[in-house]
Amino acid sequence: MIAILIFILSFACWAQVQSLDTAPRKKHVKGAEIRILSDSKTLGSQKAFIGHLTIPANGKVPLHQDATEESLFVLEGGGTIWIDGKKSKISKNDLVFMPA
Repeated sequence: MIAILIFILSFACWAQVQSLDTAPRKKHVKGAEIRILSDSKTLGSQKAFIGHLTIPANGKVPLHQDATEESLFVLEGGGTIWIDGKKSKISKNDLVFMPA
């Protein structure tokens, strides 16, 4: 019983809630803004990064590859994304998965 109780308390101390309204804001390239919901500095996540990225009309994010898997979910608007040399149109409610 003690071991189970310690596990539950340990888990409860780790679990956290982060609001988009209070998430740290960081200016990104070409006028884009990112609000960081989960990373090693905000919630202590070592394996996942979750952010809310706003890109203005005609904005861009430079070609890059992250060290971790990345998933994008388009809340509104749309654009073009390049993955492994392949161009794809994305729009509202599309999910994009990119391997590390």
